[in-house]
Amino acid sequence: MTPPQEEGAAPRAASAAVPLLAAAAALLWFAASWPFEITTWDDRRYIAENPWIRQLSPSRALELFRTYYFLNYHPLAMLSYALDYWAAGLRPWAYHLQSAAWHAGAVAALGFALRRLGAPAAALALLLLWWGLHPLRVESVVWLSGRKDVLCACFFLAAFAARLRAADAPERYLRSVFPLELALLLLALFSKSMAVTYGAVVLLWDALTAPGELRRRAPAYAAFLALGALFSWLNILAQADTIAPVARIGWGERILSALYSPWYYASRTLVPWGLSPLHARGYAPEWGSLRALLAVAGTLALLALGASQWRRRPEVAAGVGWYFLALAPVSGIIPVGGAFVADRYSYIPTAGLALALAAFARELRPGARAALLAALLAPSLALHSMGYMAAFRDTRALWERTLAVYPGFATARINLQRLDPSRTDLGVDTAALAAAASGDTSGVADEALAEALLARGERSRAVALLERSPNREPALARLMQLRAEDDIVVAAQHAWELLALPGASSERRAVAANILLRAGDWDGALRAVEETREPSLALANVTGQIANILLSRGEAEAARPWIARGRAIDPANAELVRALGVLHSATGDFAAGVASHRALLRRRDLAPEVRAQALGMLAFLHEASGGVPAALEAYREAVASGSRNPAVLGNYAALLEASGRRAEAAALAARAARLEELTAAAPPR
Repeated sequence: MTPPQEEGAAPRAASAAVPLLAAAAALLWFAASWPFEITTWDDRRYIAENPWIRQLSPSRALELFRTYYFLNYHPLAMLSYALDYWAAGLRPWAYHLQSAAWHAGAVAALGFALRRLGAPAAALALLLLWWGLHPLRVESVVWLSGRKDVLCACFFLAAFAARLRAADAPERYLRSVFPLELALLLLALFSKSMAVTYGAVVLLWDALTAPGELRRRAPAYAAFLALGALFSWLNILAQADTIAPVARIGWGERILSALYSPWYYASRTLVPWGLSPLHARGYAPEWGSLRALLAVAGTLALLALGASQWRRRPEVAAGVGWYFLALAPVSGIIPVGGAFVADRYSYIPTAGLALALAAFARELRPGARAALLAALLAPSLALHSMGYMAAFRDTRALWERTLAVYPGFATARINLQRLDPSRTDLGVDTAALAAAASGDTSGVADEALAEALLARGERSRAVALLERSPNREPALARLMQLRAEDDIVVAAQHAWELLALPGASSERRAVAANILLRAGDWDGALRAVEETREPSLALANVTGQIANILLSRGEAEAARPWIARGRAIDPANAELVRALGVLHSATGDFAAGVASHRALLRRRDLAPEVRAQALGMLAFLHEASGGVPAALEAYREAVASGSRNPAVLGNYAALLEASGRRAEAAALAARAARLEELTAAAPPR
């Protein structure tokens, strides 16, 4: 449908700028989150400990499109994190700004779709600000793990906006619009599987608003539905371990969830109260409760309202249908993980409500339209998203907000106590944690209780708890760390027990290999690493350790493939940086070493100590190849960067002595001697 002709050219031109202005407002609004931390709630797995984002190259991009990660298939989201990492390392500002930018793109795409429905400029602006700055958007935009939501929504809405262009020339749809729409849909699907509903959404939209085009557009529907089926299958494979069996969550609860969630998100869209970073499945209503009855009545009323409009205002009915169809994958019919509802699930579905409202408001008188928009905006302005953003500023704030909404939520209390085991105001003492641990199969309560006991000096009780924990992998990983402090032989025994677990993660297997190296079990460590197929940051570290041991034995060629394997995961790892420099030095390939370390120093993700180490190795390579001035400058930068390597300080002192700067040389030589003594006295890694 095209905008009403009576608006004229000038109003239409003016309204064309509204989506862009609303997008700019959304960008500026959510960019306020730029200093927020990378939290430990999923952000740690997606960003801080994600080995797949440490490289940005065509080959890595191809790998991402063949990879499941963290029980999901979302290669485009992973690629966006890799871009952030390339730009800023682990500094969070880049991640927050990119998420805000993609959300701005989603606002613009929805705006152009609303404009195609003929929404007047003022109503269009207010509807976009209502949807784009709504508190329900905060989790998707500000929580960095929500990147897949904003990417998916941006491309989903852009595909739909492109589709609406076909109203001007429907006979050219398959030739001129469909290819662009299909490409945008693929980008949405590669961002998150939530876009699998696109085919059903547009089929319903066309059936209600353009039934005469159904036959002509049949090939497009077939393509969209086939892609939806394919990506649904890929997602089911990725999340197979989190899809709850019927025995644990019966069909009664599933059906109630499917009836409850549409009302929950619609009511929170109207009045965004009680928003929380995490909602537990335990807070689902029970059949027969007042809350369940109200939710079912509200869901059925919303369906009836949409159905009643299908003749007079088909876009209203189509928008309501969009809402229900887009919610289907997260309605709880197929329960995934432990979430009952999640605010981020509302992102794409509520865009359908915005379309329905735009179509409805288009026919109202200006006074009635203003009253409707004021009624919509007042609650979301009062409970504004800027205030809710603060809940995502760091991990502690996130769990504090969850606990404020759900005071009895044990998971929030346990996680807060894990952050600070000394807190006594949470009402979770060791006895309560022990009770929680007895019925918990996730390992969270066991780990929290163990950490609380350790913080209180009760080491023997903590170790005993971990040794009998039913969730063996995290328990053994923590036991290895504890035992390595005083009995490396016992730690190695735990390492072998962990390696025997069939589902042990790559990260923990690599940590076990590190323990075996420290215990002197060289063959066992090599075998553990060879059997670890998935990349992890711990694997990069242990391959660097193996390479350095080989180099210390004079086996440079044997070390080379280990360095290459580790650098393919994380070139900025300290062990690998050291091994790379020693390799070039041992083989006498000083020019290649200088080039490698210069390239390394251009990376933005080097930790200060790793940068100092790389500068020190660069200085040595310059010195070995006769470049004394370049060596002096690199040594100076290494010391200024905080290098505590006795060899770096000693070499720099010798060069300064040779150049006549005796006082500086003597001070550096004394520092080098002290560091040498400390290094010799330090325990093995």
